[in-house]
Amino acid sequence: MTKVVLGVGALVFVWAAPAPAQPAFTGSHVYDFQAYAGAGLAAVPGPGQLSTDAFSAFFGSSLNCSYGSTSCTAATFAHGLAPSGFLTGLWAFTTDAVNRIFGVVSNGNAASGMRFRNATGAPITALRIRYDAWYRNSDILNTELRLRMTIGTGTPSLLDSYTSPLGESTPPVWVRRVRTVERDLSSTPIAVDQVFSFSFGFLDGSLGGVGDEVGFDNFALFAGTGPLCGDGVVEGGEECDTGSSLGNSPCGCALDCTWPAAGVSCAAAGAACDASACNGAGVCVPAYAPAGTECRAAAGPCDRAESCTGSTASCPADAWRPDGSSCSDGTTCNGDEVCAGGACAAGTPLGCDDGNLCTADSCVEPDGCVATPIAGCCNGDAECDDGDPCTTDACSGPGGTCTYSPISGCCTSDADCDDGNDCTSDACDPGTWRCTATPIPACCLTAADCDDGDPCTSDTCGTGGLCASTPIPDCCNTDGDCDDDDPCTTDTCSGPGGACGHAPIAGCCLTAADCDDDDPCTTDGCTGPGGACTHAPIAGCCVEDSDCDDDDPCTADSCAAHVCAHEWICGADADADADADADASEDAPDDGPVEDDAATDADAVED
Repeated sequence: MTKVVLGVGALVFVWAAPAPAQPAFTGSHVYDFQAYAGAGLAAVPGPGQLSTDAFSAFFGSSLNCSYGSTSCTAATFAHGLAPSGFLTGLWAFTTDAVNRIFGVVSNGNAASGMRFRNATGAPITALRIRYDAWYRNSDILNTELRLRMTIGTGTPSLLDSYTSPLGESTPPVWVRRVRTVERDLSSTPIAVDQVFSFSFGFLDGSLGGVGDEVGFDNFALFAGTGPLCGDGVVEGGEECDTGSSLGNSPCGCALDCTWPAAGVSCAAAGAACDASACNGAGVCVPAYAPAGTECRAAAGPCDRAESCTGSTASCPADAWRPDGSSCSDGTTCNGDEVCAGGACAAGTPLGCDDGNLCTADSCVEPDGCVATPIAGCCNGDAECDDGDPCTTDACSGPGGTCTYSPISGCCTSDADCDDGNDCTSDACDPGTWRCTATPIPACCLTAADCDDGDPCTSDTCGTGGLCASTPIPDCCNTDGDCDDDDPCTTDTCSGPGGACGHAPIAGCCLTAADCDDDDPCTTDGCTGPGGACTHAPIAGCCVEDSDCDDDDPCTADSCAAHVCAHEWICGADADADADADADASEDAPDDGPVEDDAATDADAVED
């Protein structure tokens, strides 16, 4: 259900050509205005606004908010929410504590309207309409209200009008008239997707005058014929229908033509103990709230809460608590309050002086008295302790100031005790807060403090007062200092603070490598570390050809790779003879040298 309220003064509501955003009428449509807050009209409505796709307003050529306008949300078009108002333009009027209507105050030339598009899927040949017409007559003149309808771009036709009696409400109050209309459209049906619109307007007094507030609410539109709630005839499932008096009493016939449910309150306004309720059939059954039911809450600490008596609809008269009763006004510094003539009267203000000259005393809500210490203030020496053992702390007197006198020779850390002597260990004794200087063993101030009596060391006094004795390279005091671990040297020292000598021992060797005689035909060896070299000849080894002479004139003797070779150089016969001789020699007994045979062979060869 969409909620809408419209109101005008001498105005007409007119719909323009169809648009996709126009409200689609599918057979029934109801508008009310409980969410409307008089915040204007907008293409994209925000809270409290109505859509310009459905509504328009006109208050003269310079104050026109047509259908589809982007925004009409200020001044004339947005006077807001109020029970009444006299500025020309659009309002959201409250006719009671709950109900809102779409309201208008006219300037004598105004118009507004709402439109629909036939989305029923068939031509509309009849319409039924019910709406609430509201007015608040601010003068004795009458007010005329009118409802017109336009199909498409046709001529508007009057559907309904109402003229209030002269001087109907003095002083002015809101008056509602439930109006119903049934219209036969069979001769001029509303085609499918055709736009049709309604205009509302009023004229403030046939005799002249402007300024009355007017509004419309609960606009209900139905297609076709049938029962119409508000026409004064109970029909079509209606429980009741009292016509223009619908909804005018708590238990009377409601706006939807039903009786209010049983139990709905019909208590008199302002009667706090009235528990009267509807019986569900239009009757208000009198009843009183049970005794003890609170009907008026206490309005303050010195007011009483009243309760119903159970025998009357009225709440007992308001009464105060007795004078002198304790109460609280929510504050602390004004003392303990008591009731006086229904009001909570302040007591004696709190006294916050704590007698301490070193505090600033004040009263602070809601805690009460606060004593804030005064920085640097003291009442006695004990309050001046700065935690430093090297100061004498004293207070100049009550409400005075502290002084801190340094104590000579006092220390709080080792750093306070440096005596400038590198050969002392300086420290602060936490028991006495005095410095100690302990001599450091082996500490020095000059190189002379570091002589270790060894002529083979260079003695110096290093950083931090510590001696350093650096050995002098190659220095010796005795022969034992010169041992080079070589058994083939004789090690000697030239004297204390002298130099070492290492004389080689002739023929001494450590390994076979020390014995190489450069002779490839000997095997060189060493009898052990510190021993003697040996050179054993290698059998058959040669160095040059002369080492291979076998005294045989028929061989050419040579040495190659330290091995002898003997190549035969005599002729073939000689070779045969030689072979024969060799054979004979092998067969003959060994009875003497063979040199003569060789010579004989040689002579034979020469012959």
